[in-house]
Amino acid sequence: MAINDIDHCDFDSDPSLLDWDIIFLKPVIYKFVSFAGYYHGKPKLLDSSSLWLKERSEHWRREIKDAVEAGKTVIVFLASLFEVFIDTGRRTYSGTGRNRKIIEIFERYDNYRCIPANISPVETKGRVMKLTPRGTELLSRYWKAFAKYSHYKVALSGENVQALITTVKGNKTVGGIYKNKNSNGALVLVPDVDFYHDDFLEEKGDDLVWTQAAINFSDQMLKVVVSLDKTLKAEAESTPKKIGQRRQGVRSRN
Repeated sequence: MAINDIDHCDFDSDPSLLDWDIIFLKPVIYKFVSFAGYYHGKPKLLDSSSLWLKERSEHWRREIKDAVEAGKTVIVFLASLFEVFIDTGRRTYSGTGRNRKIIEIFERYDNYRCIPANISPVETKGRVMKLTPRGTELLSRYWKAFAKYSHYKVALSGENVQALITTVKGNKTVGGIYKNKNSNGALVLVPDVDFYHDDFLEEKGDDLVWTQAAINFSDQMLKVVVSLDKTLKAEAESTPKKIGQRRQGVRSRN
């Protein structure tokens, strides 16, 4: 985003998220993986790339989980589902002697393995959406500002997803929320947003630079999300806690 008040990090970096109160996340991995051929129609990763992808995904899954448990708000922009097959490292053998063959075992993997929740994304695309009653409570200001830049690329079919945004036809969940029971942290899932809209970039000499529209958009995004974070915190503080439960008190990654 065209703003200087947030930090950025890539999928292949490894910072702790505990230093920030609000985290923006877009689970995009295709820029960072190299593959060798296809397996059942999906890109196939060899052993080193497979290990790297699993380690990175597990790192972010752990960091996001820790952040939410520590009372942070994590906003996930639901990018397109990107499925690959990774090398498990397991091998089987067939035949004997010169006819002996080594069979590599691959398993399906995707960019949403870094999310510490059972969201079970299903690939689908569209733009016509509506807020649920719960979504209206939390996201009315967000939706008024950013609905025109939003488009869904996956539907969430996992259990226990509290729907915030659905398709108009079919009521498929395309935005939702998970709240931590023991803290005021939350994982908010929203349809993908076009941060590189045509109105946001212009040529200046040999470079592309942010337009004033992009700066205004980013400023508004930050203000709206800070307001959402305050609303979530206030809800958590007003909810009675069981004896013995803990109560705990902007990072952006593309």
